Amino acid sequence: MKNRIDILMGAISVYINHRYLRFPRKDAIDVIKYVFKSEKKKIPVINVVFTCDKHIKMLNRKFLSHNYSTDVLVFSYLDDSEGDSEIYINLDAARRQAIEYSESYMNEVKRLLIHATLHLIGYTDKIKDEKARMFKIQEKYLKSVCSEK
Repeated sequence: MKNRIDILMGAISVYINHRYLRFPRKDAIDVIKYVFKSEKKKIPVINVVFTCDKHIKMLNRKFLSHNYSTDVLVFSYLDDSEGDSEIYINLDAARRQAIEYSESYMNEVKRLLIHATLHLIGYTDKIKDEKARMFKIQEKYLKSVCSEK
């Protein structure tokens, strides 16, 4: 499979499911790999899907009973053998948020990838303290991956 790259113990597959917005597959893999390496974690099998508002809203409705779109959605199967872990990145939301925060589209997608990867590893942002901690780590990693290029 040409979009599947084996890394450490797992593999990362990246799929583009958006009519016109894109993000480089290699960059997505590099960002995820960087976070796992920085966290000293082994990479599991991960499917990354770059998608749109409509698809994310449908997934939220189906699996979380939320009738709205979000910027990321993560299904983690690290603790069991249910299947591959999945990261969904909403490129429509990334584009809107990039404009809102005066950030480049590429950096905003990287931010969402880092955020999703931290969730996959086990970070949560449900409580104020956890959210602040996760945000600090996320922004530290974003600064690193954005300065590498």
